[in-house]
Order: sequence, then C-alpha cells, then structure tokens
Amino acid sequence: MRRLKIALLAAVGVVAAVLAPRRSGTEEKSPAKNPRRLLGASLKRWLIEIAVILTVFAVGGFLVAASGIIPIKASSGHWAITRWFLIFSMHRSFSTHSLGIKAPPLDDPALVLRGAGAYETSCRPCHGSPELRHPRVARKMLPEPPYLPPKISEWEPEELFSLVKHGVKLTGMPAWPTQKRDDEVWAMVAFLLRMEDLDAEGYRRLVYGGIPPALEGAPIEGLIGPQNVPKTVTATCGRCHGADGRGRGRGAFPRLAGQRPAYLYAALEAFARGERHSGIMEPIAAGLSPEEMRELALYYAGLEAPAPAPRQTAALAAIERGRAIAHQGVP
Repeated sequence: MRRLKIALLAAVGVVAAVLAPRRSGTEEKSPAKNPRRLLGASLKRWLIEIAVILTVFAVGGFLVAASGIIPIKASSGHWAITRWFLIFSMHRSFSTHSLGIKAPPLDDPALVLRGAGAYETSCRPCHGSPELRHPRVARKMLPEPPYLPPKISEWEPEELFSLVKHGVKLTGMPAWPTQKRDDEVWAMVAFLLRMEDLDAEGYRRLVYGGIPPALEGAPIEGLIGPQNVPKTVTATCGRCHGADGRGRGRGAFPRLAGQRPAYLYAALEAFARGERHSGIMEPIAAGLSPEEMRELALYYAGLEAPAPAPRQTAALAAIERGRAIAHQGVP
C-alpha cells in the first residue's frame, strides 16, 4: 500500500509540474518576432501534456486494478454498456478476421451428420439443445453461453467458421482442439445452420439416428448378431460409427466393422496423443482408458464387415488414380 501511495503522489506531482503555467523569461522572443518557434513550442507542450495525461490514466488504471476493488465475480454480471461493448467488439473482430474465407457447400447431409455428433459431444453441455436449452451450470458462467438457434442468423457462415475454429478469449468458448481439420469445423457450421429448424425429435434423429441413446448393454440380436453392445459404444462411438460399425450416413463416418483390432487400437492411441489430428476424435479418445480402447477395438473387429457398395464410374476412376499413386507416386 505504501508503494501505491508513493506512485500516486509521484504521478500527481508530474502532472502539476507539466500543467503549471510558465513564467516568461527575458530571453524569450515575442510572438510577433518569431511565430514559427512559438507555434513549435506550443505544439511540443501540447504533446507533452497529452502524453502525461495518458500516462496518469495508465498509472491510475494500474493502481485501481492493483487495489483489487474491481469485481470480477461471475455472479456480479456485466453492466449493460460493458456487455454491449464486448459483444460488439466480438462481432466486429470475427467479421474482420473472416475476410477472405470462402464457405464450401454446406447442405451436404453427411456434413450435417458429422457436425451433429460433434455438437452433442463438445457443445451441448454449455449451449444446450432443443431438449434442454439452458444447462443449469452453464447459466452461471459469465458470459453465459447462449442457446444458439436464435443467434445463428446474426452470423455469416464464414464468421461462424472463424468463431468455432479459434474460440473467444476470456470466455468459456475454446478453440477447435486441432487447427488442422477445417473440414470438421465446416461440418459444425453446417449443423449450426440447420439447428434453428430442429425440434427435440429432429435433434435426436441427427445425433443418434436409428440407435436409441439408452441402448447401454442391451442385446441387439437381429441387427448385428447375438452380442451385447459395450457401454463405450453406446456412450460415444455408436452415435457416429453405429453400433453395427457400418457408419451412419453415406460417407459421413468411417466404417469400423471388420477392421483389424491392432489398427483400431493404434488409431485410438494416436488420436489420444494428438498424433492423428481430429477435433472430434481427440477429446473422445483422450477420455478412454487402455482397457476401453481394447474393448472397442475387439468389439468392432468382431463385427461382420458390410458388403462393398456397387462402384460407379467415377469411383472406379478414383480407384485407378489411387492405384497409380500407390505404385508410382506423385512427381
């Protein structure tokens, strides 16, 4: 406290010394004889006064912050003008930083499905869903995470992309877990653009598809054979890859049924360590124990792989290009 008083007194002394009127000396020239020098002196004095005032404001702001009297409690809320300024600044920032970004087609159903699964895992606990719009814990955050459907129309797709990818400083909004998967970020944007029209049933259909969310441990004979579905499948993987391992949606998610268990286990480990990049898979894999990874790998490896779909002409051409790349490489 003593140091704060000394700093404050010093700042006041400097201001008083600078702003005090000067006595004219005998050596000073009259304005009429030297107007250019007088103008330069006045400008110099004006700049010094501005610099001192700004310094005092900076020191004063530091002293106020150092005193600890500024409330930063989430329970205290924001003043209306503070809230407006923060929201205005956020909108302008993302509008500026999204310049030059071009959105891909966002009406692809597979893209929407991928975004729905990611939203349920990472976003719903704070932003809610049509089933529970305002989670109780998130309502006590400052700023409070908004329920998104009424807010999406305020943003352009490119702005949403920048917001989802980079997050927002000094809030609970994180950046996308990896900055190397723009395709996943666009999938989230595609889902958000659809979210405004979803009711609770439509949301469940996109997130879970034909797999009931309460399937835990239930036998599903007739769908994938006389097996029990592990808890980890119903809690995480089944929403996207399906309990039958065949992937929901055409091309939305990889098919896991019939894959080698060593490959599946290694893939989960790579996601958990961040060596294989995916903002969707990394948080899920990081939350799995080695035993759960092994259980998942053995479960999906034990399922019957689906028959390959009939290949179209375009697919055959792509396969031939892939064969040439694998055998000859790309110059």
